[in-house]
Amino acid sequence: TSPYVLGFAFHATHLVLLFFIIGLHYYLLAIEKQSIFYFIIAGLNFGLSFLMKQQAIFLLLLVGVYLIYFYRKNIVKLIKYEAVLVFSVLVPFI
Repeated sequence: TSPYVLGFAFHATHLVLLFFIIGLHYYLLAIEKQSIFYFIIAGLNFGLSFLMKQQAIFLLLLVGVYLIYFYRKNIVKLIKYEAVLVFSVLVPFI
């Protein structure tokens, strides 16, 4: 086999992107519907993506910055949703 062809190889990066894209889908749904349940599901998937590969922290920082930007005029919702998101990201570590 050639080292340049990795057609059937499976890497941790694939799992990072799988969980991150699922989390991003629920994250955008959570912002649209303002649902804590979707924030929890998104946070769990983001936490799993971080468990697969620690470089996912940079993707999670972008998610946090977007949440701050989106709710910059409503501090109460920002704090509530950010706390739920951070807590649910940490749940897979338990």
